[in-house]
Amino acid sequence: MRIAICDDCREDRGRINDILRSCLKPGQVEIVEYENGCTLLEHANRYDVIILDIEMPDMDGIEVKERLQWKLKSIIIFVTSHEQRIKETHGLNVYGFVEKAALEKQLSYMIKKLIQAWTPHIMLASDIDSRDVEYLNAENIYTMCYMIHGESKLIRASLGELEGRLKECGFFLIHRSCLVNMRYIEKVKHDVVVMRSCELTISVRRRKLFQEAYEQFCRRNARFGK
Repeated sequence: MRIAICDDCREDRGRINDILRSCLKPGQVEIVEYENGCTLLEHANRYDVIILDIEMPDMDGIEVKERLQWKLKSIIIFVTSHEQRIKETHGLNVYGFVEKAALEKQLSYMIKKLIQAWTPHIMLASDIDSRDVEYLNAENIYTMCYMIHGESKLIRASLGELEGRLKECGFFLIHRSCLVNMRYIEKVKHDVVVMRSCELTISVRRRKLFQEAYEQFCRRNARFGK
């Protein structure tokens, strides 16, 4: 897990760093610190989690969130000293917020919950991150990847091979030629999954297995919405 800490106060960055290292095993985490939002913006998508201070000079954490909101894959945890700004923290990919006055207790709890719900991701190709794939369709020895931004990309790998690689990344085979990213399921209607861009049919043989897998996925990722 790669984590960025963005806070203009060196002492607070140190406190957050210490908390993270107490919650995560050695080798389980890579932590990078930033002292301002402008610098973080250049590198934000490198990270799985961003711990972001709200009150910073030049560009505060809320502005950073708004600039990144539609292109960020990372999860954001806000830290603040001012409760009145908490209502501004809501948004896409925001996991929650913690108060600096209770940083050790609240951040430790949130990081431990986040680890329990964490869904890994992999690169299917140099330009295909599994987090950006809505679903995949078999095309003989190739597989077509349908991306969340509307484009499609063909890769030379069988769907069976990709199913194995994506098993721990929140994907499920709804029939023999279609693998869906459960993160992007809007709802399930009996034998159909409603994705962001289309509806896909679940085979009769896979229906019960899918229902069990999706319920488990939803419980594990409850804090993320779907």
